[in-house]
Amino acid sequence: MREELTTLWTHIERGELPADGETLFGSAWDKNEIRFVVQETYILDYKDKVPSKFSDGYGAGIVRLILAMYNSFGGLIVFGVNDRVMTVCGVTTPVDAESLNRVLSDATGRSIECITRSYVMPGLDEKAICVLLVPRRGSSKPVKLQAEVGPYPVGKLWIRDRHEVLEADAVHLPTLYSSRLALPAESADTSLPIHRSMPPSPATMADFIGRKALLGDLWDWFVFGDQPRMYLSGPGGSGKSTLAYEFARSLAENGYNVSLPRGERVDYVIYISAKETELHTLNGKQQRFQLRQFDNAESQFQQILYHSGHFDAEALTGITEDEALSLLEELFSSYSGLVVIDDIDALSRRKVDTGEEPLFLKSVHGTKRTKILYTLRYPPSYAMRSSLPVPGLSEGAEFHEFLDAVCEQFNVSKPTPEYVPKIDEATSALPLLIETVIGLRKHSSSYKDALADFKDKGGDDARQYLYQREYDQLDRDGKAREVLAALFFLKEPVSFTTIVNLLTMTSSRVRDAISECGSIFLTTIENEQGETLYQLATPAIPFVCIVSEQLNRVDLIRRRVELFVQEGARYTPEEAALIVRLDRLIRKHDFSAMADVAQSISQHDPVMANPRIRGLIGQAYAELGGPRREQARECFRAAEALNYFDIYMMRAWYHLEYQSGYGIGEARALCERILAKEKLGVRYRSEFLGKLGRCYAAEAQSMLGVSREKAVDLLSSSALSYLESLWIGRTARELDPQVTLNWLDRTLETFVNYSRGDIDDYLSMIGSLPSKKWDISPEAADSLIGALTKSNAASDDKMKAKAYGYIRRTIGKIDKGASGVSLSPGMKRLRDLLVLLQDGLSPVK
Repeated sequence: MREELTTLWTHIERGELPADGETLFGSAWDKNEIRFVVQETYILDYKDKVPSKFSDGYGAGIVRLILAMYNSFGGLIVFGVNDRVMTVCGVTTPVDAESLNRVLSDATGRSIECITRSYVMPGLDEKAICVLLVPRRGSSKPVKLQAEVGPYPVGKLWIRDRHEVLEADAVHLPTLYSSRLALPAESADTSLPIHRSMPPSPATMADFIGRKALLGDLWDWFVFGDQPRMYLSGPGGSGKSTLAYEFARSLAENGYNVSLPRGERVDYVIYISAKETELHTLNGKQQRFQLRQFDNAESQFQQILYHSGHFDAEALTGITEDEALSLLEELFSSYSGLVVIDDIDALSRRKVDTGEEPLFLKSVHGTKRTKILYTLRYPPSYAMRSSLPVPGLSEGAEFHEFLDAVCEQFNVSKPTPEYVPKIDEATSALPLLIETVIGLRKHSSSYKDALADFKDKGGDDARQYLYQREYDQLDRDGKAREVLAALFFLKEPVSFTTIVNLLTMTSSRVRDAISECGSIFLTTIENEQGETLYQLATPAIPFVCIVSEQLNRVDLIRRRVELFVQEGARYTPEEAALIVRLDRLIRKHDFSAMADVAQSISQHDPVMANPRIRGLIGQAYAELGGPRREQARECFRAAEALNYFDIYMMRAWYHLEYQSGYGIGEARALCERILAKEKLGVRYRSEFLGKLGRCYAAEAQSMLGVSREKAVDLLSSSALSYLESLWIGRTARELDPQVTLNWLDRTLETFVNYSRGDIDDYLSMIGSLPSKKWDISPEAADSLIGALTKSNAASDDKMKAKAYGYIRRTIGKIDKGASGVSLSPGMKRLRDLLVLLQDGLSPVK
């Protein structure tokens, strides 16, 4: 370590700051030049000013820096220093360590105790610096954000790399999980290298890409987890074997610096495989896996012993399974390490003992730390808590980075933006299938042709590799194969109930079938009401098409689906035809034609009893307006009376009443009926809460000059509806929160102006927030207090004193509502702003 850093490192390790700065900084401070002479590095950072708070950009950046240092080597942050020239500019106030540590605890759920001390360095008479000591994380998991801080979302993990703070990537994980007792620039002790026995990488790609979160989970499990074994489960081609290999390689190369919980070190890393076949992605053909090492439990145990490096092949020749297990117990009691067993279900598919249980018992009974990592396609029902799913590549950077890398390695031009989502959908972002599509592109004239080839014959080998052995394992006496066939013919997501009715099966049989098909063949989405819908995984569709034709009942299933699609299962032929016609017209916005169709039907015709038809006609009448409005109401009321609910109908009904000029009360009642529905989706609950807020605001306007009590009650209800809408809709991508914030701001401005300086009613509304079952966002807190600052409550001393008391009472309600629990970011933001407002009104200065 450089001499000028030695003193700093010593004090960081001790967790203390000396009484004077010269003792702390030593040769890092030049008395003659009166400045620091050490550049920013892993354990040292300069800042010119102390943040006033830790929730804005600069203050949140300080929190980010602290967490990066804490995760890495600890460090010192010196406030009051220009980081470019390293001269002292001084600070007027020190860092509030108590407030800072509270922010760190709230943000991470971890107790991080930073300490501060102010110094006047030799040669300076007045300018003081403030030093913040960040402790080095001990033997605990790296800290991630558990709550938003400024612009940084939950889940962020940072590391200090030289003078930078970086979001931790896969390459940083070995450092984060090491002992970190020395800086990276120093030579690490590799005098006791880790024994490794690993075949060539199973990956086609030269570089490992993505999977940062999964690698982090594996490091967590190996270093801190208490489960002796872990299963990487996922569909074929998802990259399980490559992920396990990359983790094993990283541990073998960096494990000498990893300190395990009982002080053990990593002694060995072994990777063995039972894989039978592999897919050559360049030619799209299956081939025998040449590196298969075992095919039963006995040979598996012998391979582990042999590759551990402590037993030679001759000594293991002819030993029994019991003798092998005895030697394994000896190995697991003498050395700590990782054993990766790839494709263990190659044994279970052949009804051969996998050896998992005896190996598990030996690893538990061994006195050293032995971890076993398996890869297989289906998560093991007997060890679900020890299963880590490996899906397709995540949306965004991971998928795009992998796609670009495959194109570069295969020497193929990158797809245009038009074809990127098509490749994503066709492959379900499975790495092996992405490689297959790009391999086909190498011999095709365009990506259009490559995708067409992949969906046809060109992808057959890949799909057979992915799905054939899983399909063969489906219970022939069960209904899983019929469910797959039905989903293929449907070609759209459907609910569990629909599958039950369509195939005339019991719920339990369908549930068993869906469970058996699992994530290999199926994907799920949620509809607007929050109901789970099932569909075939896109890459599985051509495979299911071929194998379904071999089912005995395939023609029956096909016909049932045809009838369902034609809506014959729910409506008469006349109703179904009319619904199809009205649906087509409403999509074209041809509302006049819809009205003409309705007028041509007798009111006594049975089809007019169908609530869906009445709802569609009502929407047309509502859009036409004028004299059609009353007809629209009649249609809507008739449909609702038959318990029919359609969000588009309800939306049209709301706009009809709200815009009529006299139906605000009806619009509000409609919103309340919609919001009373338990299964209403988040997106629509947020939308109609906002609409309810507009109704209250409109009603309040009519009461401003009539009844103060009613106006205040309506304004409060409007504001609370908007606040709840913002909170509930925070996760809905389709909603723009700024629109609701704008409506909220209008209501709050009206509320404050109407109060005329007497802000008691306004603060009572704020004081009711802790009792709600929902929370508020920091942006909503800003709006609440922003409107309050425009009040003339401070126009004279008497009003100022009353306002001071009201605010103090409101802060007390917020504190009481917390009941000793840390406030949420929104409520904390609200309380902090109230405290600032109270300080400005304080009679004592």
